[in-house]
Amino acid sequence: MSARSRLVLLALVPLGCGSSQGAGPAPTPTSDRPADPPVLSQAAPDAGVTEPTPPPPESPDAAPASEGDAAPSDPLAEERAAYERAAPVFERHCFVCHTKAGARATRSALHHVRMDSYPFGGHHADELAAIVRQVLGATGERPTMPRNDPGSVRGEDLAAVLAWADAFDRAQAAGLHAGEEHGGRHNH
Repeated sequence: MSARSRLVLLALVPLGCGSSQGAGPAPTPTSDRPADPPVLSQAAPDAGVTEPTPPPPESPDAAPASEGDAAPSDPLAEERAAYERAAPVFERHCFVCHTKAGARATRSALHHVRMDSYPFGGHHADELAAIVRQVLGATGERPTMPRNDPGSVRGEDLAAVLAWADAFDRAQAAGLHAGEEHGGRHNH
C-alpha cells in the first residue's frame, strides 16, 4: 500500500467509526458552512508526505457571513465619513463666515453655526442638517447661502453636503448626538 493510500485510508477511518450498536448515517452539519477538511495529522511519521497545517479555529461568536448579510451600520461612523467627503465644500463656501478665522465671520453667524471644529457648534447645531438643506435650496426654496453667492453650491458639491445632512440626521435619530456640547443656547 502506498503512503498516499494510507493517508486517504487514515483520513476516512474516523468517518466510518461508530458504536457497535448501529451508528446509522453520519450526522449532517448544522450550519451552511462547509465542513473543515480532515486533518491528516494521524498519518505515521514515516509516511513521507508533508502534513498540511490545519486551519485556525474560528471564533465561537463569529458567524459565517452570507451574501445577503450587511455589516451592522454605525451611523456615527457614516456621518464622519460623509463629513470628510463634504469638508472641502464647507471649507470653500461656509468657513468664510462660520469660523473665527473667517474673513466675513460675525458674532451672529458664529453664534448660530460655528464650524471651527467637527461636530459643528452653535445653538443651531442640532438642527444643522435641516438648515443646510433649506439655505442651499434643497427643500425647493430659493437658496440664501453662501451669503456672497447664493445657489453656488451645486452638482457634486451639493450632493456631498446633502449626503452629509442625511448621515447627520440618521445619527441624530439614533440619539448619537445627545449630550454633545454645541456651544450655545437658543435665544435670539
